[in-house]
Formats: sequence, C-alpha cells, structure tokens
Amino acid sequence: MFKGLILLFSLFASLVFAAPVECDPSEQSILQKFLPSPFGKAARNILDTESKGVVSVVSDFKASHPKIEVTRIEVLVCTSHYPLAPISITDKNENEHMELALQRALNLKKEFNAQKISAQISHKACGPTYVQLDKNWRLVVKGKSGKIYDQVFEEIEKTPGILELYKNEAFLSSFDEVKANYPEPLLAKYKAFQGYRLSVFGKQLCGSAHHKIEASQKESKRSKQE
Repeated sequence: MFKGLILLFSLFASLVFAAPVECDPSEQSILQKFLPSPFGKAARNILDTESKGVVSVVSDFKASHPKIEVTRIEVLVCTSHYPLAPISITDKNENEHMELALQRALNLKKEFNAQKISAQISHKACGPTYVQLDKNWRLVVKGKSGKIYDQVFEEIEKTPGILELYKNEAFLSSFDEVKANYPEPLLAKYKAFQGYRLSVFGKQLCGSAHHKIEASQKESKRSKQE
C-alpha cells in the first residue's frame, strides 16, 4: 500500500512539474531586412532583379521555416532625401526621387501578386533631411582624409534623431554598423536609406503535424529520462 502511494505520488509529480512543450501562437516579428537599391543617378535604372530579389527573400524564408505561418508582410520602399542631379538644365524634377520610389513600389506589388503572396507595400522619403553643404563630402573617403573623415562622421552622429532613423528605417542598430556598411560619409548619411525595408510577421503552427510530432518526441524523451 505504501509503495503504491509513492508510485502514485511520483506519477502525479511528473505530470505537474514536467515542463510544457513551448509553442507561442501569437504573431511576432520573424524577419527584418533592408535591401539596398541603386543610389544617386543610378536610381533611375529600375531593374526587375530588385523586386524579384525582395520576393525571393520572403519565399526562401517561408520554404526554410515550415513550422511558421507568415501572417503579414510589409515593405517600405525608401528613397533618400538626397536629390538627383537634373537630367538637363531645362529638365529639373524635384519630385523625381519620390516618383522612382513609387515605381519601385508598383513593380514590387506586381511581383508579389505574380507569386500569389499578399503584401502591404508603401513608399516614402527616409532618413535625414538633405543639407546642401553635405555635397562637399563626396571626396571624403576612408583612408584618404584622416582627421577630416572622423570629423565628418562625428557631425553625422550629432544629427538630431539620426540613430532612431537608422534603427527604424534602415535596420542599422549602431553607428559602428553604419560605418561598417557605408564607410564613406555621404553614403552613410544618405545611401543607407535607399532601398527596401522588409518586415515579415508570423506565428508558430502549434496545432500543426510538425508541432505534434515534435511535442510527442520531447514528451517521450522526457519520460525515458525520468
């Protein structure tokens, strides 16, 4: 009788204190990526490879994560505030950068639709407001400007709110990361905000066959250990 009570207590304890198989079904951010697009005069060249590249990132992620259901895809097509040089003296279009961003957004929407993937696409001017004197930085490059190079980057870092812009719009978490990706000051301040900001949201398929098999395997392994 006493042995029976001990066995019953042991069984009850294993049921109570066994760690549950974790699976959070709530929507979460599962992928954030910034994909650069052509900058300056090159921005006028809108290639199909741009939109196809963005969609491929999503498709590859979905294929490699079968236990996650993608619930929402958002893409912000960013264009830097840095102005494009006029095509000619008589042909000046101050809104050209925004028109190009819109065209990229439309192309991207078309590519997502072709792949039958639902996505929310928008476009806007990203990053800090353009300062005319910044054009003087075109000749300031790493390894050739010494003290001037460091001073220019210090000036960029002092731009009000720029770190938050890097984090929220370009997915760059620190100035060290900015300098590593864009070692030239002019590009660090403006090109860093030229591209596609991709955000993917999803949730674990807790009721899926994948999770049930995984849960069964974990439970079986736990029982053997006990």
